[in-house]
Parts: sequence; structure tokens; C-alpha cells
Amino acid sequence: MAKGNSEIVSIVNVNDGKARKFYSEVISLYPQVNREYPQAESLWGKETEFIDSLKNADYIVSNKEYEVDFQKLKISFSKPIFDILFLNNTAIEFNKPIGQRLELKNYIYLELKESPIVNLNSKEDSDLFSLSKSSFSRRRYYWGYFFINEDSVEDLYYPKEVLPFFIWQLKKRLIKDYAFDLSAGIYTNFCALFKPIKYILKVRKDKEALQEKLLYRLCTDLGLIEHKACNIFKINMKQDIREIYDKTTNSLLLSNKKQYNIDSLKFYISAMENSDPCYQFLELYHSLESYFYKYFYEYIKNLKKVKTRKDFNQIQKHTEEGKMLKLVIRDVSDKFYYLENELNNISGLNSFCTNILGKSINLASWNESDKECFSKQLSKFIYSIRNNIVHTKEPDKAMVNLSENEKDVLMEINKTLFTVVKKVFDKNIEW
Repeated sequence: MAKGNSEIVSIVNVNDGKARKFYSEVISLYPQVNREYPQAESLWGKETEFIDSLKNADYIVSNKEYEVDFQKLKISFSKPIFDILFLNNTAIEFNKPIGQRLELKNYIYLELKESPIVNLNSKEDSDLFSLSKSSFSRRRYYWGYFFINEDSVEDLYYPKEVLPFFIWQLKKRLIKDYAFDLSAGIYTNFCALFKPIKYILKVRKDKEALQEKLLYRLCTDLGLIEHKACNIFKINMKQDIREIYDKTTNSLLLSNKKQYNIDSLKFYISAMENSDPCYQFLELYHSLESYFYKYFYEYIKNLKKVKTRKDFNQIQKHTEEGKMLKLVIRDVSDKFYYLENELNNISGLNSFCTNILGKSINLASWNESDKECFSKQLSKFIYSIRNNIVHTKEPDKAMVNLSENEKDVLMEINKTLFTVVKKVFDKNIEW
């Protein structure tokens, strides 16, 4: 047979059981009553008519797709999708939830979405590198696969690495009020009937550390975060920074711990996943806090001599949280000029500090060229905000009661903190 210049094959060995399952579990979800048509089933036909339509599908060889004329609809299926849904004997499910990681064989599938605090349309202003979909849309690596959907709604065919994820979620992605084009001869793309998967990361299950690094890079470089059903979770991280001096042996209780903890990245990503400025700030602070022990160890190691109790007393001062923070901040001194400019450009910063933190801020006295002075002032500023969020007992000055303008100011402060955290990661994490 021929249709234009395309070769057509019309004999289809449909698996009746799979076709009935799809009809009863997916097609049945369409509303029975609709403003545009009285009964949804009349568009697809009854179950037996639906199956007969599948069996009479035309396979367009040149396009690698099936065209099916249902009762009042014309739907085109890519060959891989049609094969999975209606051919062979492999059982499939359609009710997997959106926002839940899925495991298949040796891989984990993670759906991604755009961060609520990053606008990809202004990614250049957000210090994100340009997203080229033509170069990233279907890229395979030895560890897995990263997929970005194309822009065209009419061409949402998914590659084989993503198809299982998409098909498992058909019931949850179905657009129940989809406006079908009933024009004669117009075939609607099957994938257009469902909410699309825009971004997918597929990673080997034994690559957890790599997985978190990839999520961090996608987060910082493309503004993409994991699509989760629930964003509330607790990240446990033991610090062990308090008991560092053994009085009985007059010695320091320190060890050279590994310099990278995967939870550091989790804190950062958690901050990118939530648009609440107080939550963001605390998660970014936890990112820095996760390095307190490491920087304190480096501080002790670099001391030439530690012999007397006075020396130990001096060291113990640095076990205070604010002093630990200063050690971390001091290591990003090459960014001090940039950080000072960012803070100077925040409208309403001084009013925020006066009303919320109880004192004004004088950035001119910080002296970004003085490493010790600037790291001390910036760490005190960050630590005072942390304390306000965690400890403030005065309701009128608590962060939970911020006005919209004050929330905007804190969000701008967080942008500066994002820069600090990324710089600390760059110095400590091996990619």
C-alpha cells in the first residue's frame, strides 16, 4: 500500500489484554460528560471498537509511527510507544506517582523541574550558562542519561531511556480536558495528551555520590532541581566540633576526616528547591556548617607550635560557631570584592538590618581588601541572621513575620550566600 510517498503496513498483531488494560485504566479517566461532546467514549469508540481500531492501524514506515483512526479521533503513536502499549506480552503499569524516583534494573530515574527561584528565561542574569537544547537534549554517558524535551508540543516522542518512566505515569499525566482536534485528516500526537516530562536524569544505582554531584551541577548551571512529591526531609550530619580538647592528656582530639560529605550538596539543592527565604538561608548555612570541622582541622594543622594551655585556650575560641564560620568565609577571599558589590546593590538592606537584626550595617568599614576584617564582618552578618531565624523570641522582629519587602531583601542576601557556598564547593569538592 502507499500513502503519498510513505510505505504503509496495515497488519497489526495487537495484544488484546494490553489494549483492554489501557482502555479501562487510561481512556476511562476521560470525563463522560464534556461541553464539547456528550460522551467521551464516543470519541474513542467502545472497548471492542477501540481494539479493532488498533488492529487496523497504519504503520508509516518512513515516519516510524502508527496512525490509528478511532471512532471520532485520529491519533499517531511513535513505534516504541505503540509497541510497549499494545504489542508483545510484557506487562505494564500506568499508575506510578509523579515526583517519586523510579528504579529499573541497575538505574534510578529522577524527573527534574525548574527551580522556583531561578527563571531560565533570564539565566544569563542569574549567572547560569546558556542552555542549548540541541546539544543537551539526548546525551548518553557511561553513568546514565540526561534528557531535555524539545520545545515542540507536536513532537514529544521520548527516547527508549525515558519511555518506561513516561508510560508508568500515564494515569497521573493524562490531560483530562484535552481539546481534541476533530478536523478530518488531522492526527493528534499521542504524547500531547499527557503532561510532558521536560527533564530526566537517569543514573546508575551504584553512583550515589555522582548522582548528587550531577544534581548540584544541573541545579547551579541550568536551574534544574529534582521534581519531588514532598520536599520536606531532614538531612542528618554529625559535626563533632565541640569536644576537641582532652584535659587529661592535654591533647587535641582531631582526625583528618574526609574532606567531602555528600550531604553538603544536598543542603544546597534543598535551598534551591524551596522559595521560602528563611528555609533557603538555613539550608545554605548548613552547607557552610558542614565544612566547619574540615576548616578547623586545617587551622590547627597550620599552627607552628601548640604547647601551652594558653595556646589551647586560643584554639578553643575557634570552636565557637561564629569563629568556625569565619574560617570558612576567609577561604573565599578572592570573591570579597564581588560579594561586597552584591550586598551594596541590595535595596533596603540597611533598613532590614536595623529592623530585624537590631543594628545598621556599614559595608564601607568591612574593607574587602583586608582578608581578616572582611571575613570577620561577613561571618558576623551571616551568623546574626542565622540566630534571628533560629532563636529570636521577640515576635515583632522574628523572621517568620517578615513583610514582603523584607522577604525580598532576605532573598537577595541569599543570592550572595549562594555565591559563597558555590565557591566553597569549588575549593573542596573533586568533580
